[in-house]
Amino acid sequence: MDMLQDALAQGECAMLPTDVGVLRSEHGGRTPTRCLIPGEAGEQSRIVLYRHIRQGINLKDVWGMLSVYDASFRKQVMNCILGVSIPINQRRPSSKNPARLSPQQSAVAYLYAQVFEQAIAVFGTRKLAANWLLRPCPYLEGCVPLKMVDNVLGYQVVQDYLAGIRYGVYQ
Repeated sequence: MDMLQDALAQGECAMLPTDVGVLRSEHGGRTPTRCLIPGEAGEQSRIVLYRHIRQGINLKDVWGMLSVYDASFRKQVMNCILGVSIPINQRRPSSKNPARLSPQQSAVAYLYAQVFEQAIAVFGTRKLAANWLLRPCPYLEGCVPLKMVDNVLGYQVVQDYLAGIRYGVYQ
């Protein structure tokens, strides 16, 4: 537990180490963050990431990241990212006219991608991760983790809890 507290205090658990092979197999060859931001991990500085998010992530890339999940999960995540309710059967945007998310929506989409990666690393598969993300969690005061990620404070709480599970602090 002291190791986790030290890591949290130093900000080292913002992104836990993950098995990239598992993430790629669970997301059709790319990790969730690489679905949204092109390039390989470590290839981009934070300022490049900031600029990419500032210009807006392509909506088709968000649909690509979510394509490995069932329709209900996709709808819930898109509602959280967009801040509006969308029909469950809404089609992906056309590639002729690619729509971009706003900078705020892009940042939220990226937070979701990071949480997906961490949840998959902790639970082993995207299905188990999605199931955990959709259910109220007693250790998060009964909040649904998926609903918490749409702001940075909720995101940090979910990330810290996933770090605790990964390091054996929580069951």
